[in-house]
Amino acid sequence: MSAGYDGWIKYWSYQEIDDLEPDESQISKIVLQNSFKVDAEIVDLAKGQDYWLVQDTRGKLIKVSFEGTEQNIIQTYNSGSIVDMFCLEKSNGIVAMDIEGNIRV
Repeated sequence: MSAGYDGWIKYWSYQEIDDLEPDESQISKIVLQNSFKVDAEIVDLAKGQDYWLVQDTRGKLIKVSFEGTEQNIIQTYNSGSIVDMFCLEKSNGIVAMDIEGNIRV
């Protein structure tokens, strides 16, 4: 599996890779099992039961079906460095501002 800053998620059959036994003079090709593009600059990827969770550099957490056909933003966070924040006195939360001026509660 690979996922990159360009938003592409690609994966191959683990069994095909595991069964591969090339020698030094042989070039082997592995068939791509699936690939799809997510509207994200991917920094992390976690596998759920039937979906991927994608963390984006712009502060999004996206739930993506294995086939890539369903993509839903499930949470947004600050992107970049947090430059200021304060605690809310009457509730369990904070307000944070990132370097781009975005404010999140």
